[in-house]
Amino acid sequence: MSITTFQTADADEGSAVRALEAPVRARTPGFEDALDDLAPEHKSILLLRECLRLDYDQIAQRLGITRAAVADRLSAARRDLLRARDSG
Repeated sequence: MSITTFQTADADEGSAVRALEAPVRARTPGFEDALDDLAPEHKSILLLRECLRLDYDQIAQRLGITRAAVADRLSAARRDLLRARDSG
């Protein structure tokens, strides 16, 4: 899925997120349940960074937040993802 496709999917953000999750789930089956347990904002920011490979400034612009907020949210999302994986 291209960045353009993701950006035009705002009306149905859930479909865009599910489309981005598919390759992650295929490569890392141990994370499937952990992804499901993440808060939507953590799942979205991880997918923007890890699947679309957007840099922090691009993510900040896309989400309308500061670069520092991107760093904080990514850190929290990664922590929560690992915690969910390890507890499952």
